[in-house]
Amino acid sequence: MKVIDLLNRIANGEEVPKKVKYKTHYWEYKEEAKDYKDNEDDYVFSCSNYDITAMLDNEVEIIEEDKKIEKLEYYDNSIMWCMNGREITDNEKDLIDKINEIIDKLNAGVDKE
Repeated sequence: MKVIDLLNRIANGEEVPKKVKYKTHYWEYKEEAKDYKDNEDDYVFSCSNYDITAMLDNEVEIIEEDKKIEKLEYYDNSIMWCMNGREITDNEKDLIDKINEIIDKLNAGVDKE
């Protein structure tokens, strides 16, 4: 998404991404100010530290919100496709269990934020 598109969304009262990355700077949207704050707690579009007109055609990367990872099931369609319809062995079940343990730990980190 371009900076100008982000500004247009703000101006039109449309939904905007909560977090974006511009070059090496991360910006977080602050609803009350209708502006993004940068890494140094400066407002991006209302701060004189940025040359907004030079930025208009540049791209920002939308930073997605963390989402929980779904756990694997022994008879999940995607697993059965990989197994060509054969039964899952005990070793493969152990592997799926270990993967699910890792998923639980990763999902616990999502809950803390």
